[in-house]
Amino acid sequence: MCDRVGVLARGRLVAEGPPSNLRPSGARGRVDVDDTERALRVVSSLDGVADEVDADSSGSFTASLSPPATASSLNAALVSAGVGVNALVPVHERLEDVFVDLVEGADEMR
Repeated sequence: MCDRVGVLARGRLVAEGPPSNLRPSGARGRVDVDDTERALRVVSSLDGVADEVDADSSGSFTASLSPPATASSLNAALVSAGVGVNALVPVHERLEDVFVDLVEGADEMR
């Protein structure tokens, strides 16, 4: 466990701070539903849900939320539309993914 991380790329410090501060600030959640097609139609009409919604064949999808969308409003919209929500779980970026994102653009000025 660590409470502070420094990321070096090409000899330069590109990010530093607590791991929680290096992760993207947008909320993401994995949603398990009984009707993925209907759920995705509902989600596409919600303000604040990113256009990129990753769906899989198991009845789950991952959505990125920004204001005014919240996990609560997403759940309420799905339930109101008759979609059964089995789980709504926060998704956090792995520190490895954050590292890769930071060093990929190290040649560009931040």
